[in-house]
Amino acid sequence: MQCTHCGNNNPPDRTHCYRCNRPFPSASEPPPAPRIAVGELVADRFRVKRLLGVGGMGQVFEASDERLERTIALKILLGEHLGSAKARQRFEREAKVIARVRHPNVIEIFDYFPYGDDLVLALEYLSGGTLADRIGRGLAVTEVVRMGRGLLAGLGAIHKAGLVHRDIKPANVLLTADDEPKIADLGIAHDSVGRSMTRSGARMGTPEYMSPEQISGEKIDARTDIYACGILFYEALTGEVP
Repeated sequence: MQCTHCGNNNPPDRTHCYRCNRPFPSASEPPPAPRIAVGELVADRFRVKRLLGVGGMGQVFEASDERLERTIALKILLGEHLGSAKARQRFEREAKVIARVRHPNVIEIFDYFPYGDDLVLALEYLSGGTLADRIGRGLAVTEVVRMGRGLLAGLGAIHKAGLVHRDIKPANVLLTADDEPKIADLGIAHDSVGRSMTRSGARMGTPEYMSPEQISGEKIDARTDIYACGILFYEALTGEVP
């Protein structure tokens, strides 16, 4: 199945593009309605400007922080997941993990709070789109090398904090207006110190970028993310996943 957004060819059984993470349209399942409306003032502070995108877990909006007069992004857990304790824990975990890692190549978090029945992350707004978008338009070798250095620097900070990201892929690398990469979507990141990262048989991540040990549900560490980076770099250079 070809993604209409980035042009990537996907296996027929996928519901989301593995490169850009956009959901495939379905005639029987209309897209979820926005959880908040354009113009709405969230938490008496954040004025919603537009919907930026929808992923497997949440919707992301551009908003204006009226207190500090800056543009930010609001990520809201999709309504279908609000009744899941596991999904809510993962969303909260993402907030805590991002707050734990401070690095120029990792997205910054400003706040995490409930809003009515919703859960909201207030995040750094990045206007350059995703690395998946850039791969779809083509990248020169020099651009891949420059972005790769930034990506590996951010990943090093995540690993230094004792974490494994577990889902490194182009859709989870956001870009600034100057094409500087920032790692995002740390919802399934886990501590890598002192215990196995997954239960036996558990598989978290995107299969096309998973290392063999991650696919088989074995213990993983920082090398798992490095493996995914290798797949990502190959894709950035060739436009294809090996």
